[in-house]
Amino acid sequence: MSTPFRYCAGLLVAWTCLSFHSDTYAQRPAMRNPRELMPRERQFLELDVDLGKPAPFPSATPKKVSATPQAPATSEVSQQKAPEVTPVAKTTTPFEFGPVNWRRDFESAERRPIETATFGKGPQRIAVISSLSGNSETTVSLVEKMAGIFARDELMPVQLSVLVVRSPNPDGHAERTLTNSRGVDLNRNFPSTRFTANPRRETGEKPGSEPETRALVQLLNQFRPSLVVHVIESRSNRGTVRSDDLVPRELLSQFDSAPYDKVYKTGSLAGYVHETMQCSVVELELPVETTAAQEEDALLQLLVTTLDQSVRSLKTQLVERRNLAQQDAAPTSTREAGSVRPDGLRGNVEFLPPPPGVSPDDVKPRYIELPAPPG
Repeated sequence: MSTPFRYCAGLLVAWTCLSFHSDTYAQRPAMRNPRELMPRERQFLELDVDLGKPAPFPSATPKKVSATPQAPATSEVSQQKAPEVTPVAKTTTPFEFGPVNWRRDFESAERRPIETATFGKGPQRIAVISSLSGNSETTVSLVEKMAGIFARDELMPVQLSVLVVRSPNPDGHAERTLTNSRGVDLNRNFPSTRFTANPRRETGEKPGSEPETRALVQLLNQFRPSLVVHVIESRSNRGTVRSDDLVPRELLSQFDSAPYDKVYKTGSLAGYVHETMQCSVVELELPVETTAAQEEDALLQLLVTTLDQSVRSLKTQLVERRNLAQQDAAPTSTREAGSVRPDGLRGNVEFLPPPPGVSPDDVKPRYIELPAPPG
């Protein structure tokens, strides 16, 4: 093929391609303006929807309350349900405790004080001792409450003298251990004719080797009680009043009565009191895991055993004491001269009338101690 012919064929091919590209570019749609809407989008804007008027904002002005109250409609009252109230069990201590002045005449092996308190001046002498085990916190609390009762003079029986030992094992009580700081079980360390010939650490080297034991022996020999009440913790769910000489007048539902049968553990406090001191002994065993309500029952049982009275008489005396306290707080002019008020613990107390010509408001009533009524 000649050169001119090739040149003409190349021009023809180039012109054909250029014309085809220009037609294709002309048919391509123009670029859309981003602010221009499509027909379908305009249809949504042309819709006519009645949205109504907006609700007004709540006004800040308070509403006027009519003077006459209006009863609510019956339907509203029926729909309103009263809130459900769960009853709560009330646990109130049946006694009001007074302040106790604890004496600290004796010390333990670690020089912690052995606290004691004495109440009353009557001929019948009773000693109340909490558990010799240091991990019996309930017994300490119980003895503290009993001392708080006797700290109120109006609740202290005139025929009694009571020695209270708060914690005879203060080292064990501080460390929450059964033994004292030397590892000796104090309830196996008291003097006894049957003391073991092979002493161990739990029994001590000899009878009365521990300062806590010697302190209790000295306290009991100085006080000379006719009855010793040892408060301990039981290993069962029921309590026990254990004694060979005393049967309580009344037992609460969670307590039983049992004798020693003249069998006392060697070196125990009960054996020393009964065999050496020749006086009566009672062990009040508290149930395990004592609740607040059960502790109140245990306190009543302790008082029943110590005072040799019934629960009913104790509660009656408490009510009378409260009434008498309110009467004493009343003005003198409201009292009647010569009025007699009963008192189950201290006998009948009589108000003496004022002297002739003297106003009752100028004279404080005086009391005369009368013997207790028969029965």
